[in-house]
Amino acid sequence: GARLITHLFNAMPAFHHRDPGLIGLLGMDLVDNAADECKAPGLLSRSCPMASSGQGSRLSYSIICDGLHCHPASVRLAHGAHPTGAVLVTDAMPAMGLGDGLHSLGDMSVLVQGISATIAEPQQHDRQASAGKLALPRQGQVPKGGTLAGAVVSMDQCVRNFVQFTGCPVAEVLEAASSRPARLLFGKDTLIGTLRPGAPADMVLLTADLHIAAVYRKGSLVHGEPPRASSPQFESSPATQEENQYEGETASGR
Repeated sequence: GARLITHLFNAMPAFHHRDPGLIGLLGMDLVDNAADECKAPGLLSRSCPMASSGQGSRLSYSIICDGLHCHPASVRLAHGAHPTGAVLVTDAMPAMGLGDGLHSLGDMSVLVQGISATIAEPQQHDRQASAGKLALPRQGQVPKGGTLAGAVVSMDQCVRNFVQFTGCPVAEVLEAASSRPARLLFGKDTLIGTLRPGAPADMVLLTADLHIAAVYRKGSLVHGEPPRASSPQFESSPATQEENQYEGETASGR
């Protein structure tokens, strides 16, 4: 049976109080109530993905937390309805990190403006660029007439956004970015996404303000600098120290 709602809110029917659709699954325990809920008039009438799954937990949901695909208020609502089900994804396209301008995605032309990547014709881009009208969109705003073609925001930015939008503890968002998606992909007993003995030593080390400080691949440093105990950026508060004990694992493991 289904275990994950992909890209929550995007390309989905809007939520309605009498026909909540896929978004309504956030507030339901489908294992206990599948038989009754799937028969309810107007409620998930087109599908009931967990009716025969036999799982004992609620659906998880992946969410693009770039500030554009989902409004911050929508992210907060989803988290409030099912805080332990969030799985952070970037939906990033090849233009991530390449800056504003015209980029390619397969055979499509994509116009990147700030955090927005929309399908655009080259001629349209040239006219805007020559006129100096490449105005950056505000958070949650898609350029007029544009169709989103993916995202250009990195995972560490999504992590920071999720904390800002929801106010959740740091340990919780780190789990949403590492061990939780790993368990969905590889099973609940996987060591991937953890720092337990025997786990792959693939790690992203973050500063106290959740920016990337170092990246390790199979135990070897491949980006950044190794931490120094005396470095202020790695000093943790008592609250952070308590969060680091979160179920004996850290979500900086991948």
